[in-house]
Amino acid sequence: MSLNWREIDRVLDELPLVDCHVRKIVQPDFRNLVFECFRPGESFHLLVCLEPRACRIHRTSWAPKTGGRRQRFEQLLRSRLQGGRITSVEHVNRDRIVCITVRRSGETLLLWIRLWGPAANALLTDETGTIIDACFRRPGKNEVSGGTYAPQARTSAPQPSTSSAAAHPASPAAHSAADDFVVRELPGEGDFNARLDRHYRGEASAQRLKLARERARRDLAAEIDRLSQRRETVQQRLREAEDDTRFQRFGDLIMANLHAVAPGSRWLTVEDYESPGNEVTIELDERMSATANAERYYRRRKRAAAARGHLEQELQQIDRALAETQARLASVDTEQDPLILEAAVGRAGAGRGGAPGGRESTPPPGLSFSSGPFRILLGRTAKENDELLRRHTRGNDLWLHARDYPGAYVFVKQIPGKSVPLEVLLDAATLALAYSKGKGDGDVYYTPVKYLRRAKHGKTGTVIPTQEKNLAVRVDSNRLARLRGSAPPA
Repeated sequence: MSLNWREIDRVLDELPLVDCHVRKIVQPDFRNLVFECFRPGESFHLLVCLEPRACRIHRTSWAPKTGGRRQRFEQLLRSRLQGGRITSVEHVNRDRIVCITVRRSGETLLLWIRLWGPAANALLTDETGTIIDACFRRPGKNEVSGGTYAPQARTSAPQPSTSSAAAHPASPAAHSAADDFVVRELPGEGDFNARLDRHYRGEASAQRLKLARERARRDLAAEIDRLSQRRETVQQRLREAEDDTRFQRFGDLIMANLHAVAPGSRWLTVEDYESPGNEVTIELDERMSATANAERYYRRRKRAAAARGHLEQELQQIDRALAETQARLASVDTEQDPLILEAAVGRAGAGRGGAPGGRESTPPPGLSFSSGPFRILLGRTAKENDELLRRHTRGNDLWLHARDYPGAYVFVKQIPGKSVPLEVLLDAATLALAYSKGKGDGDVYYTPVKYLRRAKHGKTGTVIPTQEKNLAVRVDSNRLARLRGSAPPA
């Protein structure tokens, strides 16, 4: 609920604004202005809020942080009012319009603050009423640079200042007397300004909690749908995966019947040792020897087993992420801290590929692990390594690779303002060794992604690291099991 005219009078009566100097002006968002006012022996912050449902002006204990890109209107007020002295403050016509006159460097300017719900605005004019600029530019009302602003005298009683209040005073039939308005009795200690500040900050906190819950429910539900669809896709790929045991059997049967394979044969029909009395026909490459054909089937068995293993690992990770997201969704209604809810939304966003505007627009390929609050990405093939490097990592993310062995690229996603702890580094290095040709203890080198250089005319994903550091690692089976999810987190 916005302030009515009596409450505005009460606020201004309590504030010693005249002869205060405007020390600093901050516009933390589109609808709020904070003035730091100073006079000998006293300093306070004045809040001007232009929210349609909570238009108000009062002293506040909120001191917004400065920095970042400044709003257009804030830059104007800083250049024309900051450092000036307030010479007068007037509640114009008791019509919820406050005019603050500021004199600076021989120039007198007027800041008009109109607290009219949806039509709320702040305008800076010169002494003649010519508009220098407005917080909200409204050409239809001539509230633009060069226009004229001159509030008209009231012709009816002051109107209620609620979220549904009209932009202009309503007819006298709505309220026939100014006595219809009262100053609210707000709980707590302190003057009316202090109680207003606590009241609206409490309302803002409740609104923030409500919005955080709504967004958390929406985003977590979307994340569950995304994970469920991804799970179905992986399950389908598992069903379609080649049977690696069949290739092993074919290779064994060829090796057991080398004498029966004639040079240039296209087919081999022999008795199946797994089903005595039944024959099985095996396709051969006529350009290869019998032994080479057996080796070809063994290689196919290895590839099929590796592909199935990757899919099974991915399915386990999806199941863990799905259970975690469902648990977070179930806790949304009982959580009272909006920061925790906003963090839950952030984690859901990370699962979809990061915040809006980030490089990731699709889920990253390969495998994903968690090490404390850090996220570790792992590419299992040259194509996955290249995709991760191109689309899912940034310059300050760490890259790790087993030294002297071909293997996976491992990336530790950077958290702004945090360095990567040794335990997280050891987790990532263990994965780099486990998913390399070495598979045992060894050296891992690492460097930020920004120090990787692509090898000219090299194979897909080939990079040359610079400024790398070395880490000697002994593979810990318990650590590896924890990372793969086969043991409870440490």
